[in-house]
This record gives sequence, C-alpha cells and structure tokens, in this order.
Amino acid sequence: MLHVYRRGTAAALSRFAACLLTAPLLLFAQVEPGENIIANGRFDSDQMPLPPCWKLQLAPQEDCRCDASGGPGGIPCITFSNFGEKPKSFSLRQFELELVEGAKYRFSAKVRTKGLSGRNFGLAVVNHGWTKEIQVGKILPNQDWTEYSSEVMMIPSRPKNGYFAVFYALDFKGEFSVADVRLEAVDAAALAGSVKPSAGADTRLPRLVPVRPLLSRIPSTRREIVFSFYGRLPDKAEHHEFDIELSVPGVSSVSRKALCAGETAVPLPEGVDSGKATVRLARRSDGREVLSGEYRFCVVETPEHAVDSGRRLNNLVRELLSQDVEANDEDFDFSLAKDSWVFFSLGKVGARLLLDGVEAVGGDTPRGEAFRRVSAGRHTLKALSGRGARIIARKVPEIFNYPPCFNSFVLENGKYDWDFCEKFVFPATTIQNGGSIPRDRRQLHRRRGGEWLSSVGTSSIKSADDLYSRLAKSSGIVNPLFDGVTCDEQFFQNPGKLVHFTTGLKRFCLDDPGDRLVYSWAVGRPANLGVDHEFFSACANASRGR
Repeated sequence: MLHVYRRGTAAALSRFAACLLTAPLLLFAQVEPGENIIANGRFDSDQMPLPPCWKLQLAPQEDCRCDASGGPGGIPCITFSNFGEKPKSFSLRQFELELVEGAKYRFSAKVRTKGLSGRNFGLAVVNHGWTKEIQVGKILPNQDWTEYSSEVMMIPSRPKNGYFAVFYALDFKGEFSVADVRLEAVDAAALAGSVKPSAGADTRLPRLVPVRPLLSRIPSTRREIVFSFYGRLPDKAEHHEFDIELSVPGVSSVSRKALCAGETAVPLPEGVDSGKATVRLARRSDGREVLSGEYRFCVVETPEHAVDSGRRLNNLVRELLSQDVEANDEDFDFSLAKDSWVFFSLGKVGARLLLDGVEAVGGDTPRGEAFRRVSAGRHTLKALSGRGARIIARKVPEIFNYPPCFNSFVLENGKYDWDFCEKFVFPATTIQNGGSIPRDRRQLHRRRGGEWLSSVGTSSIKSADDLYSRLAKSSGIVNPLFDGVTCDEQFFQNPGKLVHFTTGLKRFCLDDPGDRLVYSWAVGRPANLGVDHEFFSACANASRGR
C-alpha cells in the first residue's frame, strides 16, 4: 500500500520513521557508501603477471596483459588479445562476494574493444552456479574507452557469499580491455549486508613463511628455521634493509638475520630447545615492524640410525624386513629414516609380534597382519610362538578411508557395515574418517592400531576466530573416541577464506598441544603466491608435523 502525504507534520513523521528503520542498518554497515565491494577493481598489478585478488581460468597466463597506465586517464587496465587464426577463451574471476538479494547496487566499469567477436563475452556479477547474471552493459565490438554504469537489484544466490565478478570471452578474437570495475552498495540493506572478499588475500601483502624443517622436528644438528618471504616490502625498500628477528620468552638472546630475497635461514637462540618463538620482520634502520608471528617449535635429536632398512619395492612401499622365524622367541631389527606407517605380518595363527616390547600383532589379529604408526630410528621386533612363520615389515604410505561402516545410498550395493569393513576395508587401510564404527567394536579397532578421525565443516567459515571455535569444539578434538579431525574443505579459488583458515589454524596450533591430528582438505590449483604457501606451511606444521 502506498500513502502520499502533503508536506508538513505527517511528512516529517514519515521521514522520522524511515530513519528509525534504516538507522540500525547503517549503524552496523559492512561497507561504506561509495566503497568498492570488488577488491582491486582497478587491476593494480605492481608488475605481477596477474592482478591480485583475481583468478584466471581457461586462458594461459601469457594471454593476459596488465598495463599500469594503459586505462583512461592513465589508470591501470587489463587486456586480453587474440589476433591469431584460432579463437580463444578466458575467464578472470573474483570469488567470495557476499551480497544481498533484492538490495540496490551500482555496477560500473570502463571498457575498450578492438575487433571483438566471439560466442559470448562480457563483464558481469554472477550468482552461485551462474544461473543468473547482471551484465555491466552491452559490449560493442569496436569502441574506445567507454564508461558503463547502472543501478541494479541484486539477483538471488545460495549461498549468499557465492556471488562472483567475472570478466570473460568465449571463443573470441580481437581485443577486450577493462578498467576501474566497481560494485557499490546503494541502499541501506546493501550497505549492511555486503561483505568484501578478505583484504588479507592480497598477494602484495608481506608474508614470512616457515618452509623447513617441520617446526616440531628441528634437528639438533641444524638448529635453524628457514623462512621464505612473499609480497612487497614497504616504500619499495630492498630486502637487505630488513632483519628477521627470532626470540623466545624467558631467553635473553635474540637471533637476527638479514632478509634475503628468496630463503633466509635463522638460527634458534642459544640454550632453548622447545617452546613458542616470536618471529618479527623489522626495518634495521628504525626498528619499524613489518609483520610478526608466533610458532610452537621443538628441537629433536637425530636418530642414530637415520636410514631405512631393506629394499625399495616400488615408489610407495619399502620392504624393511622379510625373514623366516626359526625360533619361538626371536628378535629382529629394522630402522626408519622418519616417522612412518609400517605394515607387519606373521602369517601364523596364534603367533604374536611385539614392537619395542608392545604388542603390534596379537593372537586374535585377523590374518596376523596389522598397520602401526612407527617413529624414526631403530626398532626391535620379537616374534612370540612364531616358529615356522615369516615375519614381514614394510614401510607404506598412509591409506585413508572415508567413511567406515556407512551404507551406500544405493540400496542395491548392499551393506558396508562392520563385517564388510572387517573383511575388505580395515585390513587394507591405516586411518578412517567419519562414518560410525559400532560402539562395541571401537576398542578392538583401536587395539589393532586403527585410527579414526571425525570431520568438521570449514568451507563456510567467516573468520579465523570462527575456525578456531569450530576446531576447539569438534568431537575429533574433545572426544576420546577419536584421534583427530578433518577440516572439510578449503578452495584455492577462495583465497579470502583460505587466509581465514590459515590464520585460525595457526592460532589453534599455538594453544593446542598437538596430540590430536588435524587434517586439511583443499580443492583446486594453487595460484596465489604467499597465500597458498602460508596455507601449506600451517597445514604441514599442525599436529606436531604429523
């Protein structure tokens, strides 16, 4: 219903009521009026082959040209050209736009084309699944720099953070250039509910990433951490103008090393073997801090026998030991260069196998076979009642199964229950994820060396604190039935969420002792320098590097 009032008291009251309705929305606005929701819509590239915050698909990188001053008025622009015989395609996207369905936005850009033709081309804001789109305007095949701008009502999308901006051409020839792409919130609903992609995903931001060794396994013979630097230093300074400082609370000495353009090895302070280290990158001349971080670390003694026994069978398996057992109580030795999964077999009913005095294969173990997680170094096996058996020990990769004891949705497939898994799955896998191992069989599964991880959803995280909270509350961390948790899942095409995940995981690992396993799933192809490296480093160092 629409009411029209004459100017005066009624009109004033109406305006006051409207202010009351919109004020809360503006008070908690996520973006400011006139603020560009699209990150790096100017296509600033700082001499990088691709503009940060954008992901190239379909086309090779060399088909894309970033020009720092080639746009209208000398602003940056991005150009795709194809004047060859065969048509080409490209798609440049920015994911993770969180917008409000039905809210009002202003979508604008500056476009230039030369001899452009193709099956389809444009610049658009698209919903999840690309079932609907909002084009910036009708692109002509030949035009000098032309400004497009229009106010639009946002199309629906589920999830609401599934919108993305895309600059594309399919089977095209000619040249297509774009500059100054902007998406601005116009009304109160758009201002309150829109969220920009994480600014922390900008690959130009400085990052110092520990790349080796694993922080929980720093060898005593080489007490140092190697860092790689990514991004840009402030004021276009040179690397050698900055120092990496490494300090440990309670230790007076501070290690300091000049930053190198590639990798920098920083020694640990004298007299400390474990704890939490603070790492700073600071300008040498004035002490100005560029970044800092905190990490758990531990120095370990290098095993006396830091080599693998036996012989390599293939690219996945090494036979550490294969020998006939000639006496009922006979000892055998093998060694590992690093912590590994080992498959043991006796092949005799009733025989038992002890690994460093602890039962590895029991008399009731099916087929006399078992997998065990074994630490680096030399180990002793004892075969009890094993006369006539053949003892086998093989270093194998981790063999992962998801999910155990979980029936298929296709009823014709039959049951994938405990009996099925006991016969076909558990003898051939080292670790289980999800599913539902029967309550009365869980201790049996654990006694045989089986490990079990729960799962926590992480693709919808809003912040680093959100991930921290989900991990801390997950059954894989708090429930003694489990050995850890899998984080399901991260996407390299969503660098903003990847930054949230990395930051949250690093915080969690600082507070968590690392007794439980934390596995991280990732989908897609790494494409963001520094962002992806920091993610890999955080994942590799979780759970004390296991």
